[in-house]
Amino acid sequence: MYALTVKFVALPGKRDAIVATLDPDMIKQVHKEDETLLYSINLDADDENVIWFWMLFSDEEAFHRHSSSEVDQRAVEIFQPLLQSYELHPMKAVGGKGIPLP
Repeated sequence: MYALTVKFVALPGKRDAIVATLDPDMIKQVHKEDETLLYSINLDADDENVIWFWMLFSDEEAFHRHSSSEVDQRAVEIFQPLLQSYELHPMKAVGGKGIPLP
């Protein structure tokens, strides 16, 4: 399993605009991706400019297929100018509730 935590820091006041680029098109897209096991968009409770993503894919190649999809590429083009910064933290999922492990 290939897991990611991604942190977006939006330019001040642009967080909602970024979220709007992801929903509903991105949500529809990930529901079509059998190898995307978890895709969660989360607003930081303490920082009004931060968005967290939790993602779980069957493997790293599934992540690359997801990130190269037309929907993902279009969203990136729209929200990238609204970002101050982002961090991508890849991980290997090994267990937990709700995580479909082999």
